[in-house]
Amino acid sequence: MSGWNYRVFKRIHTHKYLPEPEILYEIREAFYDDDGKVDGWAEMPDVIADSLDGLKWTLNKMMESIDKPVIDHNTGEEIDDTAQN
Repeated sequence: MSGWNYRVFKRIHTHKYLPEPEILYEIREAFYDDDGKVDGWAEMPDVIADSLDGLKWTLNKMMESIDKPVIDHNTGEEIDDTAQN
């Protein structure tokens, strides 16, 4: 059955300005074919860190942000967005 979910991907990142390659862990959408095999993934990661613990830390901080006031993208001001709940 085809579908998608979030998965952790491990990637070795190289760049001419890095003294050595770095390992990155990323959460991306993974897409599956009808046989359940990974058939593709999102181009851009949703979360990226240099370790699995770093991913967990970031996700915890993201969850904490849900309970904080929303910030208006245009002004940078906190807004009352309780009507959206």
